[in-house]
Amino acid sequence: MTDITISAADTACADDIAELERQYIDCPWSVEQVKAEIAKPNVIFLAARCGGKTVGYVSGEAAADEIEFGNIAVDSAFRRQGVATRLLRALVEHAQSCGVKKIFLLVSASNTSAKALYEKVGFISKGIRKSYYGNTDAIIMELEI
Repeated sequence: MTDITISAADTACADDIAELERQYIDCPWSVEQVKAEIAKPNVIFLAARCGGKTVGYVSGEAAADEIEFGNIAVDSAFRRQGVATRLLRALVEHAQSCGVKKIFLLVSASNTSAKALYEKVGFISKGIRKSYYGNTDAIIMELEI
């Protein structure tokens, strides 16, 4: 596997993250929005880097002892190499060190690869939000840590 490091995101990687957003997220954040999220004290924003380029990221917003998972994206050239799994596990480790007890997320019922990734890390299905993504349901998933 290519040499990937995972660390806290900073504003220097905002352009790369915004580009990943444009490629893989239905409602992408702008560079300015990414920078604003990175600066929030209650947001965990981690970046996977290779050779100075951000090739993946994960984010979540903490409230009390819970985190609402934000987004995760990995550049297509780095998929199927364990980058997303490493990012999620790093998020969980960071959350544990901050006293977080639960992480929640929503995933499209039709996104079988994302559901498999989340289940691999330990998330379990807790419910459904009907038609959350237009004509597609969202599955509510939770990880107790």
